[in-house]
Amino acid sequence: MDEHSPEIVPVNSPALDPDPDQEPQSSESGEEGDRGGPRPPESLSDKLPLPPADLNLYGAAVALRLLLLAAFFRYRVAHPARGAPWLWLAALACELCLALAWLLAQLPKLSPTSRETHLDRLASRYDKDARLGSVDVLVTAAGAGAEPPLAAANTVLSVLAADYPARRLACYVSDDGADLLLFEALFDAAGFARRWVPFCRRHAVEPRAPELYFARGVDYLRDKAAPSFVKERRAMKRAYEELKVRMNCLAAKARKVPEDGWVMSDGTPWPGNNTRDHPAMIQVLLGHPGDQDAEGNELPRLLYVSREKKPGFQHHTKAGALNALLRVSALLTNGSYVLNLDHDHCVANSGVLREAMCFLMDPESGNRTCYVQFPLRMGVNDDGGETRATRDSVFFDIGMKCLDGIQGPVYVGSGCCINRKALYGFDPASTEDDDGEAPVQRSSRAGGGSGS
Repeated sequence: MDEHSPEIVPVNSPALDPDPDQEPQSSESGEEGDRGGPRPPESLSDKLPLPPADLNLYGAAVALRLLLLAAFFRYRVAHPARGAPWLWLAALACELCLALAWLLAQLPKLSPTSRETHLDRLASRYDKDARLGSVDVLVTAAGAGAEPPLAAANTVLSVLAADYPARRLACYVSDDGADLLLFEALFDAAGFARRWVPFCRRHAVEPRAPELYFARGVDYLRDKAAPSFVKERRAMKRAYEELKVRMNCLAAKARKVPEDGWVMSDGTPWPGNNTRDHPAMIQVLLGHPGDQDAEGNELPRLLYVSREKKPGFQHHTKAGALNALLRVSALLTNGSYVLNLDHDHCVANSGVLREAMCFLMDPESGNRTCYVQFPLRMGVNDDGGETRATRDSVFFDIGMKCLDGIQGPVYVGSGCCINRKALYGFDPASTEDDDGEAPVQRSSRAGGGSGS
């Protein structure tokens, strides 16, 4: 161990004993324990196993099925097929494999776990928003020709309006189709965000994707909302309807590609007209010095990225797009954590990033946490009715919680907040200002813990 390596001091070490020439400090404030040592920090999250009484019925059903399986195999072995022994052995082997697979599937379900976060402890521990870990949100899209631009715009707007410090948040959108229309849609959405973001933060609206928010059947007049809010909401809804019209026009326009390709407003050809052979394109839509919303507040950064493609080289679809976004974000903002989303996965809870920080910046387990996987609720209606989400609800509400009880959930490809250090295997280089609030951050701090 070299001199720069961190060392762990035992609790009963002389290093923690008070200096005999120094006056003892008072412990009335509760900051220190009974023996004069510092009180261990409170955990930002708790693991809540289900009460055993809730699992008794399921355990009884599993035990009954095991008895039935044992009786079935006893009958199968006691009555072999005399005329076709090989067929009997093959059937018995298949049934044993199915029984073993079923038994292995039941074991994780015996210890389901729920998680509870403490946002109040997060706020008290990191009293300044600048101390929260920086997050780069990576949104993958395939272009307006394959996917509706309105969905990508709603996802971006829900990210920009998240309850998180603007200087600690950046959103990167990968356009794998190098589509000019998607670029124009994001440029239009960036302009709408200057009004939408302050509206969401001022009135604490949920959800913060405008399509989901305005689709909710809430009668604000009946709930006696403030007249100023009702008036502002109507104006915001009219602005969003105009945005939807422009987005739908772009979607219709994408079906009729000109023979000579798309042309930009200055008359130059769009570099991505050949989707299989084009240079890399990066455009900052929000984040220039002086970029502010309608109320003069700073906005999160928004960047458009289309990676380079050449014939004869594998681009690996979504995996390649995520790799490109990781490299670009590492050079520009280098957030400590990365949240990846599909183009149609809006952020339904504006506090989702703070919820993730309760795990990733936990003083006890943050340095051992690789990622936090959130459930996907894209098929659930606002009124609580389920459409195509029944299978997904069973997977996330039962299967994933059961896996979390034994080792942790699996990565499902979207809605996952990852520690960048876990991807790299080491801390990325840091070129951060002293105050930690520079417009472009290049730091990756292991928040809340004693990183090595």
